Amino acid sequence: MNIPEDVWKANIDWFIKEFGPYGYDTIATDGWIEASQRINKSGYIISYNDEWTHDWSYWIKYLRDRGFKLSIYYNPFWITQSARDDRSVRVLGRPDIAVADLTADWDPFTKGKIYWLDPTRPGAKEYAQGYVKYFKGLGATRLRTDFVSWFETGWDQNLGQIQREHGRDAYIDLINWMDEAAGPDFELSLVLPNMYFHGVAERPHTDSFRIDDDAGAGGWSWLSGHRQSWQPHWTQWSNPFTGFTGWSDVNGPGLIGLDGDFLSSASFATDDERRTAVSLFTIAGSPICVYDLVDTSGSNAWVFENPEVIALNQQGLAGKPIYHSDHGFNWDTSSRDTERWVGQLPDGSWIVGLFNRSDGVATRSINFITELGLPNPVAVRDLWTHKDLGARTSYSAAFPAHGCALLKLTPPAGPRRFDAQLGGWSGRAIFDKELAGYTGTGYAADLNPDDDDHVDSAVSFAVDGGHGGRNSLALRYALTRGESADVTITVQSGSRVDEGRTQRLALRGRAGAWATQDTSVQLSSGRNLIIVTGTGRGAEIYLDYITVATANAS
Repeated sequence: MNIPEDVWKANIDWFIKEFGPYGYDTIATDGWIEASQRINKSGYIISYNDEWTHDWSYWIKYLRDRGFKLSIYYNPFWITQSARDDRSVRVLGRPDIAVADLTADWDPFTKGKIYWLDPTRPGAKEYAQGYVKYFKGLGATRLRTDFVSWFETGWDQNLGQIQREHGRDAYIDLINWMDEAAGPDFELSLVLPNMYFHGVAERPHTDSFRIDDDAGAGGWSWLSGHRQSWQPHWTQWSNPFTGFTGWSDVNGPGLIGLDGDFLSSASFATDDERRTAVSLFTIAGSPICVYDLVDTSGSNAWVFENPEVIALNQQGLAGKPIYHSDHGFNWDTSSRDTERWVGQLPDGSWIVGLFNRSDGVATRSINFITELGLPNPVAVRDLWTHKDLGARTSYSAAFPAHGCALLKLTPPAGPRRFDAQLGGWSGRAIFDKELAGYTGTGYAADLNPDDDDHVDSAVSFAVDGGHGGRNSLALRYALTRGESADVTITVQSGSRVDEGRTQRLALRGRAGAWATQDTSVQLSSGRNLIIVTGTGRGAEIYLDYITVATANAS
């Protein structure tokens, strides 16, 4: 349904007043955009709905004046019927081409309203990139692009073949065009992507993607129920628990984000379910997108207003479930634990999420020594009860049905350890645990160049640089063959990227023995990304963790 403009205003005014003080800063439009046919001379829609009095520029300014940003739901592969009807509407930068000539009668998204762009036609690239730049130029900060699987294959998991298949090459062209136009300061998010070959086309070119079915009516059945198995197209996983778990290997510091869709506190039956939903989304690194309305939220807004939980999202937390093996979750669902999650913050502290997906009381436990590799007791804080639980080496509790705990573990002062098993893995880098003597539950394996695909393999870590300056850095690694191998250590901080430096790792003792290499890095104040990339071909590189001497400074 199309939301009337006065209802839109009432809801964003309520949202700004209710959630603004807690750090929320973005309002997003969503679906049912066929009614938007008012366009500019380049064929780009000027408002969310033709019935609205005000255009995008008005609402972007309205939000900016109140400290908020606008995220727009639209697809730059779309052409409106109004653009097809008016041949004076011309492609931006190509006045010789009518927008109407970029599509055909037999290629509708919704017949008589919206049609698909044909990327093989002259002017298609200019039109698609111009759309992204148009929204960016208006002052929007994010574009959420839907129905991309329909463009690629024309197939829907519930409806079957419903539209024309445009093909993978055409789809990849459009994804790349969008990325070029967006630049580093405008976010692109994909909805309904097939993510074939584990998202190899999408991951380098977009900022986030949907990992589960539409939230719809929400509730526990959507969060944890429905289909529990994988399928090779959209949606690979049906619910957020399995979706976040299945895609956790592509998530992490500096990598693509996982989008679990919207959360409605009113859709859950109990406060335990509400806490579990927000905790899961937070530790998985998903945006917290509230879709309660002013007249439906009731007394449930509190679940989105916990400062200690919100702080995790603001610091860029992107955790992972505990991995039991290197098996793909798509064929071995025992390889990852959907109910036990761990992540690390840039200050070196640890976040643990324990969940009870069952319908009865169940105990969930974690051992900080054997499973996290923390050799000494750590200070434990419960982020929902706001209570310090003292120094511990483990945690165990009986949870009610659909209950959870979200814990923060703070190690004693000293050099901070950042585990490769919790970092951002790219290229061929993957979890493994075959070599004995690792810390925690495993390590990152295969940090070696991929000559066939020309892809670097790396692990990235988010690290707080304190007040900035040169910091000591140590890498715990193992080599399984050869005498030495090289890694490149790069540091990114905001728009600053250092040139990278090569560090040689030597085999010490027998093949597969763990060793430590000391070096140093220049960090900026605040958040940094330390990226360790395998560049040498002399040996297979396995990375257990890095330590940074001043990562706890602030």
